[in-house]
Amino acid sequence: MDELRIKFEDWRDIVIFGILFGLVLSGGVYLLMGQSFLYGVIFGMLNGLFIGVFSALLITFLNNEILQNIDKKYWYFLSFLFSFSSGFLGNITAVLVAKTIQLQMLPNYENHYVIFAIIVGLMAYFIGFILYNFVTVRNKKETIENILAKKNLELLESQLNPHFLFNSLNSTAELIHKDKDKAEKMLLNIASFLRQTLEKKTKISLQDELTFVKNYVWIENMRFNQEICLHILNNIETKCYIPKFSIQLLVENAIKHNKKHSKVLNIEINIYKDLSNHLVIDVIDDGDGFENLKLGIGLTNLKERIELLHGGRLVYTRLHNKTIFTIILKDKYENSNY
Repeated sequence: MDELRIKFEDWRDIVIFGILFGLVLSGGVYLLMGQSFLYGVIFGMLNGLFIGVFSALLITFLNNEILQNIDKKYWYFLSFLFSFSSGFLGNITAVLVAKTIQLQMLPNYENHYVIFAIIVGLMAYFIGFILYNFVTVRNKKETIENILAKKNLELLESQLNPHFLFNSLNSTAELIHKDKDKAEKMLLNIASFLRQTLEKKTKISLQDELTFVKNYVWIENMRFNQEICLHILNNIETKCYIPKFSIQLLVENAIKHNKKHSKVLNIEINIYKDLSNHLVIDVIDDGDGFENLKLGIGLTNLKERIELLHGGRLVYTRLHNKTIFTIILKDKYENSNY
């Protein structure tokens, strides 16, 4: 699981940080207690080294062998237990090594080393918690970047449909003989469609997406003799950013699967915020719908982008003879990052 992935470089940095932190803290305490600063530095380095080694061994085992196979609700307890154990065992080992090499320790330390080991274990947990959050954020960012790069070709394939382009150009060719002004406008809209498709943006503003959808439906209506009615109800006043082509893909999906008969297809787009302040986008059509919905490249791609960029969901329902695809964006829809 990506959020549990800790690189070798991470462990290297953790061990180095532990050694430096230990030598500064221990050296300072020894100095304040009137003891040898050098002994304090050595003892601190031993602590940092062994805590780092135990952390690498125990946390790697925890991530690879345990957490992936149990319910997430137990993660925090086990993470606490293993992080604490890393600090506790690392400190105990440092004390044993210090005794072996006859390193001078603070007065009464040897008699109460278990108590000190417990304190060090708790410190190791809190430091580990901070590092875990840093690694989680870093891994999530890398996962987003990697998957977006990997899916880039599939995204273009799912959106820049060769059949759509071929049919649109054919319709334009026919229009030239009937209505040159409309043919010119159609070519301009197709050019705008292609330009937007090729722009390397992951998120665009809601208004830009809606403009793009209107343009797309206008082109399709030229092919289907104005048999597509688009209704948009936008209750969002603030500027929001959503995954590029998210609404357009659902509108395209509705047209592609329902324009088999010569009847008007009504498509409604309703945009609002729910009680949890999530951004919700319903794309509703009155077409025939699906007996068994199977997510192709486009819908699978959209589902993954919604989850990664916004922690959201793509939901399909069939209600009152209408097909409803709902995009739910839980967070990060008020900025254009990624």
